[in-house]
Amino acid sequence: MHITSLDDIKKIKPNMEGAKGIYKQIPISRDNGTPTVSFRVFTIEPGGHTPLHTHPFEHVNYVIEGNGTVIDGDRERDLNEGDFVLVLPGETHQYRNTSEDKNMLLLYVQSLRNTSNQSLFPEQKNRRLELLYYIISFIRSCEYIVVLMPLSVFRHTLRDPIQ
Repeated sequence: MHITSLDDIKKIKPNMEGAKGIYKQIPISRDNGTPTVSFRVFTIEPGGHTPLHTHPFEHVNYVIEGNGTVIDGDRERDLNEGDFVLVLPGETHQYRNTSEDKNMLLLYVQSLRNTSNQSLFPEQKNRRLELLYYIISFIRSCEYIVVLMPLSVFRHTLRDPIQ
């Protein structure tokens, strides 16, 4: 069991292109023994924002304190203390603190990647297992899917490392 206080966790200014006025704290991660879940807290200063981005995995955010907006594709939606946000794979999103004087604290829960963004399967230098996991996750999220791929392409994909 691991118990920690957010007050004891160092704030790190992430080096993320397009981000402004944000700090990250990582109270629970693989470093604490959890194999598949990372909890992060982002502090977004007044006028600050995360980058506008997308990624191939889902994550959940919870507004601990403050308020702001989230860019959801081409829509801007209000966020208030106590709101949850589910971001699905491939959804473009950005969090913004619209307050003039209060920080926005956002809990970020992500699975399958640890705090250093390393593969879930570090022993596989070319990340084949991770790719397979994401493909299976994607297929499971679809109601119907048909995949037509020549076997030679599939074999080539498995032989070559994934960058």
